[in-house]
Amino acid sequence: MTENREYIYHAGMPDPHAAADLDFRQIRVLVDDLIAAHADWLPRWITEEKAA
Repeated sequence: MTENREYIYHAGMPDPHAAADLDFRQIRVLVDDLIAAHADWLPRWITEEKAA
C-alpha cells in the first residue's frame, strides 16, 4: 500500500531460515536477487529504482 521497498527487506529479516545463515546485508542481497528473478510477476514500483 505504501510502495516502500524497505518493507520487503524487513519482511525477510525475521525469516528463521534466512536469519540462521545470513546477516542483514546478505538478506538484502538475497531479497534483491529474488526481486530481479521474479520481476515479471511483481508490480513495477518494486523493480524500479527511485531517484534520491
